[in-house]
Amino acid sequence: MTQTLPIDIINKALENATFKDVLPSVSQIDGMIFAVAASPEIPMPEQWMPWLVQNSASHLVDKDVDKLADALMNGLREHLDFMRKGGCALSDEILVPVESASGFRPCPDLVQWLNGLLQVHKQVEPVWQNAWEHLSKKLIKQTRFQLANRQK
Repeated sequence: MTQTLPIDIINKALENATFKDVLPSVSQIDGMIFAVAASPEIPMPEQWMPWLVQNSASHLVDKDVDKLADALMNGLREHLDFMRKGGCALSDEILVPVESASGFRPCPDLVQWLNGLLQVHKQVEPVWQNAWEHLSKKLIKQTRFQLANRQK
């Protein structure tokens, strides 16, 4: 029995041909949603969903926008659930290198997934910086407290 992955949920929901003109590949979308889910502070949907839209010239009707938003939110929920359970949200196949004339290369879907992850990480990098600074200050305080207690 194979486990349903977040990309399966996203792919099924985005089969609508209208979305193909507006969105990057499903692998890239999955990487982008993973990066949103992995952020120390998850941005609001109205902030991160536009990051996924690559062609704003396309006109979606309200019904399509609602369906797209539901699909993206379901993908986010699925990624958060995988993280909560400690699972890997990537298929085994995406991790297998592909042989080419010049040697082995990463699977194209993995390249797209990682590109999506990096695109969103660039958007949330200040949030990561704040989280690291906060953690660093907290660890310094804890260390000082422990050292002070040892000296007593």
